[in-house]
Amino acid sequence: MKRPRATSPPSISTTVKPPLSPPVTPILKQKLHRTGTPKWFPLKLTHTELTLPLTFPTGQTFRWKQTGAIQYSGTIGPHLVSLRQRPGDDTVSYSVHCSTSPKSAELALLDFLNAEISLAELWSDFSKKDPRFGELAKHLRGARVLRQDPLECLIQFLCSSNNNIGRITKMVDFVSSLGLHLGDIDGFEFHQFPSLDRLSRVSEAEFRKAGFGYRAKYITGTVNALQSKPGGGDEWLLSLRKLDLQEAVSALCTLPGVGPKVAACIALFSLDQHSAIPVDTHVWQIATNYLLPDLAGAKLTPKLHGRVAEAFISSPFGKNSKFYSENPKFPMSIFEYNGSAVVAMVGKNCFAIASDRRLGVQLQTIATDFQRISKIHDRVFIGLSGLATDVQTLYQRLVFRHKLYQLREERDMKPETFASLVSAILYEKRFGPYLCQPVIAGLGDDDKPFICTMDSIGAKELAKDFVVSGTASESLYGACEAMYKPDMEAEELFETISQALLSSVDRDCLSGWGGHVYIVTPTEIKERILKGRMD
Repeated sequence: MKRPRATSPPSISTTVKPPLSPPVTPILKQKLHRTGTPKWFPLKLTHTELTLPLTFPTGQTFRWKQTGAIQYSGTIGPHLVSLRQRPGDDTVSYSVHCSTSPKSAELALLDFLNAEISLAELWSDFSKKDPRFGELAKHLRGARVLRQDPLECLIQFLCSSNNNIGRITKMVDFVSSLGLHLGDIDGFEFHQFPSLDRLSRVSEAEFRKAGFGYRAKYITGTVNALQSKPGGGDEWLLSLRKLDLQEAVSALCTLPGVGPKVAACIALFSLDQHSAIPVDTHVWQIATNYLLPDLAGAKLTPKLHGRVAEAFISSPFGKNSKFYSENPKFPMSIFEYNGSAVVAMVGKNCFAIASDRRLGVQLQTIATDFQRISKIHDRVFIGLSGLATDVQTLYQRLVFRHKLYQLREERDMKPETFASLVSAILYEKRFGPYLCQPVIAGLGDDDKPFICTMDSIGAKELAKDFVVSGTASESLYGACEAMYKPDMEAEELFETISQALLSSVDRDCLSGWGGHVYIVTPTEIKERILKGRMD
């Protein structure tokens, strides 16, 4: 979120700024060189070795901001840098806005990006183990694992516990603002990450007032624990890079608030432990379905975290669990068989609903103009993801039921009423369900937008910002979280939903071929076709 430079760290939960005492003091007496007009230099990484949208807005770090079309800015120690990619340009460029030394900034950037690791060699190795990875590489080539400062990574993932991306980012912005201000880019403030000493002078009460909730005691407890380490907490964290994975994870788990998953994230993204497997609900589901079926129905415990991680590491895919669920070698959910991406978003007295245009049978593309969004009437639309045959059957039944309602009531259904109808029809078929997930959007009384989604048996999920469904749901959630703003006008809403859709289907090998967007206001309906990657 863009925000003006504050004189003291902003509060998350309220507009009142927490009184941080003692006042902020400089972290180091360091001489900083600030540039005027940015100068761009080629980085020693091509776009196949580094794809910015696949690397930064992916939950590895929450401190880098999108400051251009394909441009991201952030700090690495005392260096404020930007990275950008331009269409048709094979290389990635960087610019140093503030630094102690431009040369040291470049070296720090290459280290941060793990530049010594060749992704081309990794993808070649993956493809030898399973040729289908060659298909996945078309969509995921250039996604890099970062090598962050361990303290910075640790504090970020303490904020991530049971949290969403938007709120995590606000918390991390608060912590960052305790550090030395390095500059502003495109309305965003950038700070050097605060030292342990600076963090130790923020109380649990001040973190709670800033909206951290129960995480406040974990952050202050961890800071205190690190300060008590022999040689200092920074040195202790860096020393974990020399340990094996299990020793590093065990050491991290001694810190307040650090469990197996958070420890695995820190180990993977900052401690060179590239075999670390953060086990969340998605990884657990994959493991119990395909690797450890004997654990199906069991509760995920700290002991089982280790067993799941070992199963992934010893599998043919080694360290690459994030690609495992997309590998068609394994049984695919029937909901994913044809692929799909559907999203609806609310604006100011308007709404947008969009979908991809691909119809496939797993990785094979059958059609590139498949209609997933349909108009029920001028103020209500529905998008359907899932099995294509059930999508068409359910749509025809809904049209029939709406026409009966029109004949009987002599008026159109309100969006809330239509959503209840869809829910009832799905629940009626719950023992032999339609294998699809609806997204409903409409304008209700006083032109108030309404959106909701539901599962295959009709359980509704209402939202005031956006809803998604389909095989690209995970990336759609992340893109919408990052891009959505309340009260957008129709044109800005179109730009936002279009960018979210296209960036998400590029990361999903089962959807794509552009998009189909409807923008609906009280006075008009705009229909637009988006062109995207055609592979």
